[in-house]
Amino acid sequence: MNEFVVDSSKDAVIISAPKRAKRPKITHGEKKPNPFAKGNEKMTPETTHALPNVKNWRVRCFENAFPIVSPKQKAFGHHEVIVETPKETELFQDYSKEQCLLVFKAWKNRFSELSKKKGVRSVFLFKNHGKLAGASIPHEHSQIIALPFLPSLIESEYAHFDLHPGFYDSLLKDAVLENKFFALVPAKYGRFPHEFWVISKKKKRNLLELSDEEGLALVQLLQKGVSKLWSFCQDYIFAFHQRIDGDFRLHVEVYPRSNVWAGLEYGAGVIVRSTSTKQTRKLLK
Repeated sequence: MNEFVVDSSKDAVIISAPKRAKRPKITHGEKKPNPFAKGNEKMTPETTHALPNVKNWRVRCFENAFPIVSPKQKAFGHHEVIVETPKETELFQDYSKEQCLLVFKAWKNRFSELSKKKGVRSVFLFKNHGKLAGASIPHEHSQIIALPFLPSLIESEYAHFDLHPGFYDSLLKDAVLENKFFALVPAKYGRFPHEFWVISKKKKRNLLELSDEEGLALVQLLQKGVSKLWSFCQDYIFAFHQRIDGDFRLHVEVYPRSNVWAGLEYGAGVIVRSTSTKQTRKLLK
């Protein structure tokens, strides 16, 4: 039984989810059945959303078979997987324009639907790519989790924005890549080597406020960032920072997972980053 454990001394929520240890693990080139592959739909829970349709899907969503949270658990919530492509070896940065738009529409749909669920206070969309980033299956996918509380890190970020609404505007001047709607900036406050953020140029609080044109621009700028990052690190995380209600600036934080945290990071919360913002700027240009 999954359950929440609250450590009030550190303002932290721990989710005990023992069955997560039984997730299938597949490495590149390994001949194991891939539950995300087209034709293997019966290996996963039922489809919750698919584009362009269930039968001929190019993006498919379903409840996670090994959920972190669930409506049936003490650790209440909703946890879904978004398979971003039917092609088992296709990489995120190689998606076509049409595929990018389908992925954005799926992200937007699941954020919308899970935000409406009873008891939900926050919805967190993320993507783990590579073993060091926590992905147990290499087939490209993202995940979305709806929680009955605001995680402390996100709550702190909202409070900071309410006090300093110009914070993200101040970062835009450092953009190394950009388009009409978004800017990619080396993360001055990043915790990981060569971390970067993709920030909305306009005040948009979540994906629901983006048009198809804006959503496509977001995905394509993330593609460019990953392509630039690839020579340095092929394991990364996308963390979508957005807000269901209240003012905010939508942005995606990208965490390259090239290093391993140790005693100072885990024990004291003091982060050692082995790259400078100047080095990240050079890599991403």
